[in-house]
Amino acid sequence: MHSFLDHDNWEEEIRLVGQLINERYEAIIILPTLDESRTASFYRSLSSRESHIVLIDHTMAGSAFSYVIGSYDLGVRRGVSYLAEKMPGSNIAFIRNEVTLGRNLVQEMMEETFKDAIAGLSETGLPECKPVIISKVDTVDAVFLGDNHVGGFFCCDDTDAIRVIGRLKGQEKNVGDDYSLVSYGNTELAQYFTPAITSVDPHNPGMAETIAGILKSKIKDENTEFSQYVISPELIIRET
Repeated sequence: MHSFLDHDNWEEEIRLVGQLINERYEAIIILPTLDESRTASFYRSLSSRESHIVLIDHTMAGSAFSYVIGSYDLGVRRGVSYLAEKMPGSNIAFIRNEVTLGRNLVQEMMEETFKDAIAGLSETGLPECKPVIISKVDTVDAVFLGDNHVGGFFCCDDTDAIRVIGRLKGQEKNVGDDYSLVSYGNTELAQYFTPAITSVDPHNPGMAETIAGILKSKIKDENTEFSQYVISPELIIRET
């Protein structure tokens, strides 16, 4: 078993996968680069009898290969519903992750789902509100939040959630009282930070266990060519 660490380089990803197939690795598990538009055609046309290819945590659902993914859409919708209930009548802000230099298809999909979920709140009986998109956490200050009537935040990861909470504390505002916040990831940061952060748990261990099950079936010569699983996320409600 080998593992590789790259820097979100889609060309390197294709090269490595091709190399491992040529070396007849029994199984190749791939967490794709963030701009999957660069690699989608490669995987959709990929055919290998020697190596079993499994993709994890990506946006290419429906493609004809084995994959295990989390339902980002469902996680975002559950987070939006929670925020709308906690801060009725206030607008909800979506905090983009600033780390990615190029495209991030997962984040783009989450943002579109966020806007769609906001638009559909009236159908659930919750008060209508407007989506506010924030590209940089530094934008979060009292003037901006007041002008945009923001009461809730949805952050793409736990790190950005902590940054938002920190900026609000610096302005003598408390998340949990004055504002409500949901992050995506449910890492230890969310669990042990003070206040403990309400977070969407994508159940990454469950993804890993499912992949192990696919490979076990493959070893038993069972047909796993189109083993495709979508793991349901869970909203873990804490103090924010």
